[in-house]
Amino acid sequence: MTDFFNMHFLVSAALILSAVFVNGWTDAPNAVATCVASGAMTLRRAANMAAVCNFFGLLLTSAFGNRVAKRVAETVPSGNGAEVAVYAALLSVVVFAVVAWSFGIPTSESHALLAALSGAAVAKEGKNGLNSGLWWSVILGIILTSLLGFLLGYVLKRLLNVSRLREKRRLLTALEIISAALLSLIHGAQDGQKFTIVAMSVFSFSGLEITYGAATLLCAVVLALGTAVGGARIIKKVGSGITAVDEGGGVCCDTAAFISIFVCTLFGMPVSTTHTKTSAVLGLGVANRNVNTKTYYEIFSLWLLTFPVCFILGWGITRLCL
Repeated sequence: MTDFFNMHFLVSAALILSAVFVNGWTDAPNAVATCVASGAMTLRRAANMAAVCNFFGLLLTSAFGNRVAKRVAETVPSGNGAEVAVYAALLSVVVFAVVAWSFGIPTSESHALLAALSGAAVAKEGKNGLNSGLWWSVILGIILTSLLGFLLGYVLKRLLNVSRLREKRRLLTALEIISAALLSLIHGAQDGQKFTIVAMSVFSFSGLEITYGAATLLCAVVLALGTAVGGARIIKKVGSGITAVDEGGGVCCDTAAFISIFVCTLFGMPVSTTHTKTSAVLGLGVANRNVNTKTYYEIFSLWLLTFPVCFILGWGITRLCL
């Protein structure tokens, strides 16, 4: 019995911590992509800064009332077979993230997690397993962050172009580092909540009941470690693949993305840093009249694939194991 418990615990821990790690590895780098591309910071320093900010961002989730976590908790399967469904969902997230990373394409682990959990829940409970309320919130979040990120990125860049601030490179560099740090902080607060609440369920399957605070601390450490790895391929794709970015452009993108995600987090909407940041970069590119549409459509295509692919993976693995 003890051996079973130990093995069960190890499998539980490995799956949830792997999912949190790949979130830091493949999703968090988006927050500092333009900071690196503009030359404001080196890749290593930016990755280390993002790691620290993601760590504290997750620890500060109580300031937002854990509203995102409460929404995600609604889609975590329960009852007979719940552990199989959750394990299948986490495995789906890891597989999808690693495959996307191998092509250097940024993904949203938030949306991958929600889609995989929904697929697993449907496999276990049928159509009753689909939480329509959560998905309306997700869809609204996508619309708001994409539009707001794009519009703010565009407007801020246009305003910068006609201001004297555009000539003060040293000040813009400092502002770019600050805005990238804030975006990393809100990424930790937003994404960390989602995985923390799932972590509590996962550990409970193996008989280990932990508090939300303890789960938060554990996920914060692993999220920071994943972020510190760097995600160089993704940083290059987002930071310079869509449009050319200088210090001023980086400030516009990161400020736009931070405001968009912050607003949605206050209202408990689970949103994607990847989608928001990429939309802000697109707004910058339109303002600059310089957009690499091939790279953007490549990223956008994966956005569209994330939901059906992760849903099918979660559904398929659950059906095979139940």
